[in-house]
Amino acid sequence: MSPTHSTDGIDFAYLDEGSGPAFVFQHGLGGDSSQPRELWDGTGRLVCLECRGHGRTTPLGAPEELGFATFARDLASLLDALDLDEVVLGGVSMGAGVALRLAYEQPERIRALVLVRPAWFTAASPANLNAFPVIAELLRTEGRERGRGSFQTSEVYRRIREQSRVGADSLLAQFERPQAIERAALLERLPADRPLPDAGPWPRLAMPSLVIGTEQDPVHPFACAEAWAQALPAGTLRKVTPKTVDHARYDEDVTAAIGVFLSSTHATRPLTAADLAYMERVMLWAGFPPDREPPAGWREMPHVRRFLDGWGRSGDVGVVAVDARERPLGAAWARALDEPALRDEAGAAVPELAIAVEPHARGNGVGGALLDALAEAARHAGHRELSLTVSPRNPAARLYARRGFEPLRADALGLVMRRRLE
Repeated sequence: MSPTHSTDGIDFAYLDEGSGPAFVFQHGLGGDSSQPRELWDGTGRLVCLECRGHGRTTPLGAPEELGFATFARDLASLLDALDLDEVVLGGVSMGAGVALRLAYEQPERIRALVLVRPAWFTAASPANLNAFPVIAELLRTEGRERGRGSFQTSEVYRRIREQSRVGADSLLAQFERPQAIERAALLERLPADRPLPDAGPWPRLAMPSLVIGTEQDPVHPFACAEAWAQALPAGTLRKVTPKTVDHARYDEDVTAAIGVFLSSTHATRPLTAADLAYMERVMLWAGFPPDREPPAGWREMPHVRRFLDGWGRSGDVGVVAVDARERPLGAAWARALDEPALRDEAGAAVPELAIAVEPHARGNGVGGALLDALAEAARHAGHRELSLTVSPRNPAARLYARRGFEPLRADALGLVMRRRLE
């Protein structure tokens, strides 16, 4: 049985599967948790609340409460109950609207947004959703079977079917949903609402955001996905195969696009003593040529140990880059060494840094982000300069120069560079 979360007199069913950092992924209008689960790649932890009037959540509650603000509040209540303070949040169609609303109200909680096939923009009752109130009225007046037949002869159904057989079939499925007649109010109230109270741009939604759209979908116009991507300060638009062309390919495209986005989206956090094993791994990339096997016993070599032994002493600073699922992408740290490459005007050792990025994450700005975050951490720790030593043939030397490191001299170990932090 699905777990439940009770609030506001309603028992909300929800999916909570896997382990690790949570990806909260919401279903569409009339759907349930099986929809986002089909688009999940199985990595990490998937959470999906079945909204009021959907799936196994009962009872419906007050019809006047059916809307994006309420659905976002319900989702926030579940996240509170699960102690999920910061998540990647997403949704499909209506679920994208719920995700957008929650991110708008609690932006500090959202690490990244994944918004698939949005159907609303800033206007309530958009023309692309006109079929839903028609279905609601037919359910009330004619019931499931007769209502379904009447809908198939309607002009709104004919227009949609001409553009997308899959879209038309999806609308017919509304007549087969559990408690379809009792929940008919959903098909009126949600289309008549809108995810956000104001038009874009939305500067408070500055988190990395992926918007996925498709053509040949009259209920979810690609123009809507384009508008969302433009209104989001860090929005990225991705067009995928239309369902009406190849449904299986659509699923594959969406899953792949989400995986790439979550892997390439990065942030930084402070380095701690708990990261020592990862720091050792970074030193393998930072301290040895990438085109040859490291020598035996490399972990115990002096130029490796001086950056690791006793980590956490006064003056040590460091940062780790992580993707949206909190998987490490690289690290950078600095410390004053006993035999420094550079001393300041007073003769004190200038902290020297070590840095490396996971091979699969290179070329995505991770190295630059690490250098900037490390410089800020070093400044806050009271350091006035940072230094590094790099081979002049290493392409990273150009990155260091772009990040404010100036070359000072070349010696047997390489090019010594300095960045002033004042």
